[in-house]
Amino acid sequence: MTVPDVEVSFDEFINIYDVIQVPPGTALIVQNKGSSPAVIQNVASQPSSSSWDGMFIPQYAVWRVEAGSLGAWVKGNGPLAVEIL
Repeated sequence: MTVPDVEVSFDEFINIYDVIQVPPGTALIVQNKGSSPAVIQNVASQPSSSSWDGMFIPQYAVWRVEAGSLGAWVKGNGPLAVEIL
């Protein structure tokens, strides 16, 4: 099921699970539709806004969040397409 785009910024990490209101651990596919790479961390608690740890998702690239992930924290510039698996 595809949900409305999730808007992100480089100001802070947001948890995709919270925004789309599904339980942590749900498998997702995320596409970066923003104008620059996004950063994703699959951790339980919010990373520091100054952190650059995690995986970079290039513009238009797709990232799979595996079932069982504790969180899906992302920061970037622009919208992300999200599909719930």
